[in-house]
Amino acid sequence: MGTELKKSFSWEIDNFSDINKVIRSGLYSSGGGCQWFLQLYPKGYGVSDHVSLALSAYKPESLRLGWKRKINLFFVFLNQSGKELCRSNDECRDLLFCAEVPRWIFLRTLPLTKLQQKGFLKNNKLTIKFNIEVTKVVHQGKSTKNDIFEFNGVHILVSQAVSKAKICRNHPGFFNDFYPKTKEVNAVYFTLFFSLIETLSKSPRSLSVTELRNAQNQLTVLTKAGFKLDFLKSKLNKASSGCQVQNLLGEQIKNVKLTLSKEKIKYAAAAKVSSFGFIGFFFKKFFLPCFSSV
Repeated sequence: MGTELKKSFSWEIDNFSDINKVIRSGLYSSGGGCQWFLQLYPKGYGVSDHVSLALSAYKPESLRLGWKRKINLFFVFLNQSGKELCRSNDECRDLLFCAEVPRWIFLRTLPLTKLQQKGFLKNNKLTIKFNIEVTKVVHQGKSTKNDIFEFNGVHILVSQAVSKAKICRNHPGFFNDFYPKTKEVNAVYFTLFFSLIETLSKSPRSLSVTELRNAQNQLTVLTKAGFKLDFLKSKLNKASSGCQVQNLLGEQIKNVKLTLSKEKIKYAAAAKVSSFGFIGFFFKKFFLPCFSSV
């Protein structure tokens, strides 16, 4: 790996505590034909107890079809004295960037409780030092939508990344109180979460009682683990109500069919008796007199 694909950068932010909205750094080039920029969310992105940090590819739409980069990212937050405040973890390694995933967001970096401590951030200045090491470069190739990458410990298709990220954006803070002890535990719970999302994305009419029961169990487990899923709870209740109505209608239709079937049998039996009676009347009225006159 050439040294041009591994570089260090620094981003200095003055008056940090006065910033209430997302801010963006300048452009950085790590080689490999791609530029990068950082975005800092001082009040968190999808969480409310940490500063969030994002790394994005610059103008990804200008790159060729099938482009991709794999990088290792390391960053550290420093105060003006150079004291380390926090640093990245293993989740910042082997990151895939492509047309479908041009940005990665690291939700929990610097705890806001630390920033609120007196004297923690000297002179209200924050410095972010980071290294970008590009480990794979593909300038052009096949579409990357069927590539597989890791999202919150779960291996998914790249094409699913947008929908998963949209959930985080539309429902910020839904896992604020979820603190898994290991990456494996995180993967287990997010696998359950994505399974629940997939179930509830179906039409309520297509859901079976078993699927709804499993969804309820998954919701219970996730809620106990710290997930705030009121937006899914209301959806599940609605789907369950729809299923109950559907089952009730099904029973009513079944009863109506059964009643009609019984009435049909009675009608057929009555019609049969009636026809025999008519034959008997015809025989007595017209046939027997012929013999009696002989």
